[in-house]
Amino acid sequence: MLSQLRVLYLHLNHLTGEIASSLSNCTSLEIMSVAENHLSGEIPTKLFSKTIHLTNLYMGGNNFSGRIPVSLFNCSQLQFLVLPNNQLSGIVPTELGNLRALRALSLWSNQFVSGSTTSLPFLTALINCSFLTQIDCDDNHFTGLIPSSVGHLSTHLEILNLGYNRIRREFPPQIGYLTNLTLLSLNINLLTGVIPSAIGKLQRLERLFLGFNNSQGNIPTEIGQLKNLGVLSLSHNNISGKIPDSLSYLQQIRYLYLDTNELTGTIPSGLGDCRKLEALDLSSNKLHGRIPPQVAVLPNLLFRFNLFSNFLEGPLPAELSPIPDSLEKLKNLKDLDFSSNNLSGRIPLTLEKLTALQHLNLSINQLSGEVPKHGVFKKLYVTSFTRNLGLCGPWVMLPPCAAPKHQSLRYLQTVLIPIGTGVFVICCVVMFFMWRCYCKTRSVTLKPFEVGPQKVSFQELLAATDGFNEANLLRVGSFGKVFKGVLQDGTMVAIKVLNILDEYARKSFDRECNILRRVRLKIITSYLDLDVKALIFPLVPNGSLDIFLYPAGEQSSQGQLCHLDLIQRLSIALDVAQGMEYLHHRCFVQVIHCDLKPSNVLLGEDMTAFLTDFGISSLSLGNSIDSYTSTHTLKGSIGYIAPEYGVSGHVTTKGDVYSYRIMLLEMMTRKKPTGSIFIEGMNLHKWVSRCFPNTIDDVVDRNFLSGDLNNDENKALNCLKKLICVGLLCTKESPEERPSMIDIVKILHILKDSFLGVASATTFQIELSSLLNSRNVGGNDDESQSFSF
Repeated sequence: MLSQLRVLYLHLNHLTGEIASSLSNCTSLEIMSVAENHLSGEIPTKLFSKTIHLTNLYMGGNNFSGRIPVSLFNCSQLQFLVLPNNQLSGIVPTELGNLRALRALSLWSNQFVSGSTTSLPFLTALINCSFLTQIDCDDNHFTGLIPSSVGHLSTHLEILNLGYNRIRREFPPQIGYLTNLTLLSLNINLLTGVIPSAIGKLQRLERLFLGFNNSQGNIPTEIGQLKNLGVLSLSHNNISGKIPDSLSYLQQIRYLYLDTNELTGTIPSGLGDCRKLEALDLSSNKLHGRIPPQVAVLPNLLFRFNLFSNFLEGPLPAELSPIPDSLEKLKNLKDLDFSSNNLSGRIPLTLEKLTALQHLNLSINQLSGEVPKHGVFKKLYVTSFTRNLGLCGPWVMLPPCAAPKHQSLRYLQTVLIPIGTGVFVICCVVMFFMWRCYCKTRSVTLKPFEVGPQKVSFQELLAATDGFNEANLLRVGSFGKVFKGVLQDGTMVAIKVLNILDEYARKSFDRECNILRRVRLKIITSYLDLDVKALIFPLVPNGSLDIFLYPAGEQSSQGQLCHLDLIQRLSIALDVAQGMEYLHHRCFVQVIHCDLKPSNVLLGEDMTAFLTDFGISSLSLGNSIDSYTSTHTLKGSIGYIAPEYGVSGHVTTKGDVYSYRIMLLEMMTRKKPTGSIFIEGMNLHKWVSRCFPNTIDDVVDRNFLSGDLNNDENKALNCLKKLICVGLLCTKESPEERPSMIDIVKILHILKDSFLGVASATTFQIELSSLLNSRNVGGNDDESQSFSF
């Protein structure tokens, strides 16, 4: 009936179900697009008959599974094969080489494997496709090596993207034969060896991504020959040697990332010739010498200028106090980090005018003079410039600056002192009456929590923390810093110091005091004066869950091991759930935490988990939420915030349930929800759910594979799937369909007892099925079936 149909456009709809095999009757079909729908199932084998004349096939952004059907290779005239962002799996067939007319191959974000541990056979097969311009296959499960035959791919090839796979060894110099490449991406793989000098032959290259590998050797000087290069990312490798002067020839470069390597030598002043640079990151290397003034005044540095953790020395360049014209060009600068170097001199006053600046770090240097007070400095923490012995100013942890000397002592005695005395008397009278009013108001609006009289002085806080030394810094909270210390009686404590210059921090202190008093959480005492607000807690010896998950920082999953086994993570998940259940359902007044994440979960000596940081929490009595929730800002941390908060701003217990789900998945995968792999619509939940339950070992923390699973693989893997299942219960975004913390505590108790052999293994499935049926969480019937074990 539709045998004459030539073009079928059904993309960008909400279509569900499977592709009908009857479409094979459309023998005249040339272009077919069903992309960006909710279609599922396997791609029908009958769809591609020998008589079909298909040239363009677009099926990306669906839920197709299974393998690429062999019948597809009947489409000898196919030019565009676009299947990304599905759940397709299996070996990428070498029959792709039979599609001689193929121009674009897009298979990114699937579960394809290479079919060989030594090479990528499909890549070699594509040599036959002489019109090919694009190969986009990142975010799959490819292993093996890049074959030397890659140099024989189409001379028309413009895009080669194999990033976020498991490709090993060094990439061959034959890549230099692909002289029409504009994008080459091999980031987030297992590449070793040196970057070949042949890279300099890619004269049309605009974007080069080789970061997050294990590459060694020097940066090839030949990279300076890439006149069209706009983005160069070599970060997080083991590259050594000097930054080549030839990089100054990159007149089109906008983003240059060389951070987290072993680079030595000085920063080339020639980088100042790269006038289009918007982001420059040289942090975490071994660079020394001074900051070149030519680099300091790059006119288009809009987003990032990071020199953190090097061995730089000398004064801050005078050019960082730009003349008005240059200052105007730097108005969008958001991040400026010169910490952990050996810089000297004063902090330029003109930095006060950089209104877009969100992060300034000048700490651990040799700076001197008075810290500016205005502009961006009103929003900064004192830790932005601590460990500079010559600095002074009206900040906690800094000595006061010396009062200026008057030129005339006579003028001081005859004029200023009498006037000052009169003003002082008047001020005292006014302040006396204001203080009386304040005391009356304070006693009504906010009672102190019951911790007895104030037990510490500011001098004792200084002594306990070695002058708030950065070496004693435990973590950064929502509105302050937390230091470890020892009081005079030997008590190990954690001291949370609020940033009093921040209005929201001051409100956070009052809110946290109010909540701690009401929920009976343990606290030793507080300290409060005009300059300092601090809460003193017992020290929890094992630190935060975040530290255990990422023992060497957020990128630890690339190397450092996490020593939390499965039963420990299960116990921590249960402890946190019980704490949230108490706050939501058993406390005298309901508390909504609003910032649940691993860094706000502390681990005691026996690895018992405790909730912390109630600085942005909300109190609720019935339908009444405390006044602090009436702000227009989102409550929580990016990646953990419930989606409905972005619409209404109204916080609920179901928002905490959403954050708990994200944290639980993070505990199992050791991937932060804000990680660099989660872009273009991909998030932690989608990333896990697409592998659940059959290929879940592709996303879980590999420590499980080398730890618990070796002891009793089936039992541990089954428990792991069930724990992730709890994290995936809320597959829909609607808050009403999320379980309560009471439900989660109950089901985790059963799971833990089942794993330890205390309860029947079937009890968990019965309870889970009951929860799915009673609360309609977990999606439709097909989705619910995936929660069967």
